[in-house]
Amino acid sequence: MRTITITTFLPISIPTAEANGLASSFGTTLSSFPQTYLGLPLSSHKISVSHCLPLISSCDKYISGWQASLLNRVGRLTLCTSVLSALPLHYMSAVNIPKTIIKATDSRRCAFFWTGDEKCHGSKCLVAWETVQAPKDKGGLRIKDLELQNRCLLMKFINKLFTSDDPSWKD
Repeated sequence: MRTITITTFLPISIPTAEANGLASSFGTTLSSFPQTYLGLPLSSHKISVSHCLPLISSCDKYISGWQASLLNRVGRLTLCTSVLSALPLHYMSAVNIPKTIIKATDSRRCAFFWTGDEKCHGSKCLVAWETVQAPKDKGGLRIKDLELQNRCLLMKFINKLFTSDDPSWKD
């Protein structure tokens, strides 16, 4: 029978001998960065593109499961705004997502919206993606700009950190 270790010990600034002793006393194994916690990549350095690849694969999983050829553009717009734009929210609220990942996600959202396929060329796009992301009163369709949303969510997190409230997670 195979045992699964759910808890790992991640020593930070602890000598190796002491870390091994603590891990064995807790009955767990030593771990190191990078690792995943609650689905988010944790690292002592800047998050790389490879750490965010599960985000792209989850986007691909949703798109492949939908029968896009049976949907009109309004149906694809609804799925784009409600599902594909919401997938990276968990990441964006805590991690500065690399621009490469944002571009890859945008290319998938754009292709799904315009054609329902995995890839889309410029001739299939009737309007520039930046225009589609604009508010409705400016001629857009309100598909969220992921880069802007990522910055706003991170600023919201920083604001919570420096407010006068004293939540327990701050300690």
